[in-house]
Amino acid sequence: MSYASYNGGDEYVDKENQAAPVEDCRLVVEEYRMMKKLGEGKFGKVVLAQHLQDKKCFVAIKIISKENILKRNILQTVENELKIMKQLDSPTFPTLIAVTQSAQNVYFIMENCVFGDFRSLLKDQNLGCLYQDEVPFYMDELMMGIQYLHKKDIIHQDLKLDNLLLTSDHHLKICDFGLSQTGVKESMKLHVFCGTMANMPPEKITHGWYTRLSDWWSYGIILLEMFGYNNPFFRDVKKDTCTAITTISKKFEKRVEAAPVIPEVALDLVNELLQYEDNRICPNDIPNHKFFDELKRQKIENSPLNPPLLIPNLTRNTRHLGNSTEEVEPFRFAAFGGDDEFENFYYRRPQV
Repeated sequence: MSYASYNGGDEYVDKENQAAPVEDCRLVVEEYRMMKKLGEGKFGKVVLAQHLQDKKCFVAIKIISKENILKRNILQTVENELKIMKQLDSPTFPTLIAVTQSAQNVYFIMENCVFGDFRSLLKDQNLGCLYQDEVPFYMDELMMGIQYLHKKDIIHQDLKLDNLLLTSDHHLKICDFGLSQTGVKESMKLHVFCGTMANMPPEKITHGWYTRLSDWWSYGIILLEMFGYNNPFFRDVKKDTCTAITTISKKFEKRVEAAPVIPEVALDLVNELLQYEDNRICPNDIPNHKFFDELKRQKIENSPLNPPLLIPNLTRNTRHLGNSTEEVEPFRFAAFGGDDEFENFYYRRPQV
């Protein structure tokens, strides 16, 4: 199977993180046609692209302006994201297929998670929340992703519904590693103030330091939001958000008007997660929490763990197809060996 016919499966595993020849990267990208914008963030936008020969092959291409990278002084941030994505070899993360550049932009070519992010999904599909038997499945997949990162001494630092994607076969994948850090050992203290304010743990605000356990605080926020809660710490004014986070004094209670009602076991786990670091539940104890009892029973009985069918009326890729409302700029490739600052932005995932 040639690289050009890659379809987002498991055919490619990055064993040595070796960059491909620049010419190979260029040839791969030129075989895709950019179709429409999927989303936009602080540093760039993501577009859907279709393979010119294999019409069933779709990828997501993250486009970051070189001018924006230099103007906002985020070259190291973008390089860091590339470095981390090249290390990831797990089904809980989107596959990085290739990286290349033009005179104006840097392009990350990635596996397309066709149903988008969980926040948009819950809003656009009028789901509002997931059902009680659905949440443990996705929280288990998220937990495995965090565990994988931490075993590699990587802290994500910006876990939220916006950075969790749903694939065509209804599995969860973690994305966006722009704020992540590598080389973070278990008890290592960090002092970089970054991330989404309403998802920050209290120790980051109060003490000015935090460890990779801060990812588990964000995990607790996500658990609440999966059941339809709004982030309990968000305020319109950042100062008020900080105050709400650092003055946590009572347990979260069942919200009876929610449909479905959040179970007591879920609230118990939330209350063990949303604590200052010294009192937060140990990561090794999370898989054994009673919230996951039914999931563990199915695993023990070797029952098939099929993902919940959250969107039964949509089929593969249909969410992002159709006429684009915004014209996407075509690739205009820079001469090879161009900008010295961007010399590292050529990569192709090796074949096995």
